[in-house]
Amino acid sequence: MGLLPPVFLPDEFSTLIRPLVRLRRSLVEDAADYIRRIQKALRAGNVRLDAVLTDTNSVSGLRVIGAICQGQENPVELAALVDSGCKKKPAEIIELLRGNWNGAMRFEVRSNYRLYLNLQAEIAELDKELDRHFTDHTNGIDQPQAVADPTVGRQKLRQSRNTPRLPIEQYAHKLLGVDLSNIPGFGRDALLTFMAEVGESIAKFHSAKAFAKWLGFTPNNKASGGKVLSKKTLKNKSTLPNTFRMVANSLGNMKKPNPMTAFFQRIAYKAGRIKAITATARKLAVVVSKMLTTGEAYEPTKLVRDAEQVKQQQIRQMKKKLVKFGITGADLGLLLTWP
Repeated sequence: MGLLPPVFLPDEFSTLIRPLVRLRRSLVEDAADYIRRIQKALRAGNVRLDAVLTDTNSVSGLRVIGAICQGQENPVELAALVDSGCKKKPAEIIELLRGNWNGAMRFEVRSNYRLYLNLQAEIAELDKELDRHFTDHTNGIDQPQAVADPTVGRQKLRQSRNTPRLPIEQYAHKLLGVDLSNIPGFGRDALLTFMAEVGESIAKFHSAKAFAKWLGFTPNNKASGGKVLSKKTLKNKSTLPNTFRMVANSLGNMKKPNPMTAFFQRIAYKAGRIKAITATARKLAVVVSKMLTTGEAYEPTKLVRDAEQVKQQQIRQMKKKLVKFGITGADLGLLLTWP
């Protein structure tokens, strides 16, 4: 009777790993929160580790925090633990790490650091559990015939401290039949979230547009009497839309030229960065949907706009402006003809 809205139900394997993937994300967020508490405690004692390093959760940052928890408070010794690639000068680092220590500050830093290490241990155990589930599920599944060697054509994925420590790109390639990791910015976190929220097939969505609409990347026009009242996008309670947005944002920050980054920059120039993130996320969703539907590998050359296509688009825009403002060839001193 139209009383129940359509709901996407993933497959059984996706339902199995989804709570584990969401728990992992929660543990990562909690670990980051304890790092922020350590920063706050150090700032209270005038130890500006956050000013020395852009990322306190980096190797140098954790090395300094670990030394502080072991009782090292000499700013010269602490500064020696900072990587030589730090942009600040050694003398400046020493001054920033010179603090006013007290017992409460020491205890707070040590307590938060212990909790942080416990969370990292739990994340490592959770990665082992996910690896076991993927291994059991992919046993007996042959590698796609299109690529005999799974490493051929695969881009090297960037890994951070919070990146899942399991070869999710290999498991996803076996289950999906295509290698989504070749899409720029689509790393292990995005792959793991996609497998947990969507599953092994995208056949329940009849088109790429339907998939993008489910993710909430298309306007949901509400009209009455021929007047559009609202264009807000639909809300999606899953974490997949935010994952696509984060990938789109990383594409906007990439220095290496690629068609997706060029698309992001073009939209950002016209409408701003926020709209560019949503537009690029929608384009990513369409690319992923078509790859899964057709079984074709990611081909960046198909996303490059042809020079003639760009020229014709510019001509159409110019003609519209000429008609809109009533500009004639005589006004420009030229002989203009158009349909």
